[in-house]
Amino acid sequence: MGDSDNARLGYFVDTLMRGDQSEAGVAAVASSSAQPTATQPVLPAEGATKLPVRSDSASTTASKVEVTGIVTYALAAGAMPQEDSRYIAGLIATRTGMAQDVALKTVNTSFAKLQSDLESQKLKAREAADKARKASSYAMLWVFISLLAGAFVASLFATMGGRRRDL
Repeated sequence: MGDSDNARLGYFVDTLMRGDQSEAGVAAVASSSAQPTATQPVLPAEGATKLPVRSDSASTTASKVEVTGIVTYALAAGAMPQEDSRYIAGLIATRTGMAQDVALKTVNTSFAKLQSDLESQKLKAREAADKARKASSYAMLWVFISLLAGAFVASLFATMGGRRRDL
C-alpha cells in the first residue's frame, strides 16, 4: 500500500472511532439493549442514555492500529468476517458511547463504502493503464514506421551512391 492508501485507511479508521453525534445516534444509544459477549464491552442497563466513553490515548492508538490491521486483512480477503465486524463494533461502542447494534451497522456500511471506493480506484487505475497502453502502442507504431522509412531511404541512397561510384 502507498502513503495515500495508508492515509485513506487511517481516515476510515478514525471515522469509525468518532461515533455518531447526531440525535439519531444518541437515541439509538438510549434504546440499546444488546447482550455483551466475551469480545464485546459491557453495555449499560435499559434506560441508560449513554455508554461510558473510554479516552485512554494509549489504548485508543492500539485500538486504531488493531482495527487498521483487521480492515487491511478484510480488504485483501474481499469481505470482513462477522466476528471481526462485531469485535470492531465493540471497540467503537466502548470508545464512542455508541450502541453495539448502531456501531455494527456503522462498521458494515463504512466497510462497504471503503470497498466501493477501492473498486472505484481500481477501475480508474485500469482505465489509466489502458489509456497509457494505447498511447504507447500508437507511439511504437509510428516509431516502427519511421525506422522502416529511414531504412528504406538509407538503402535507396546507398544503391544510388554505389551506382554513381561504379560509373
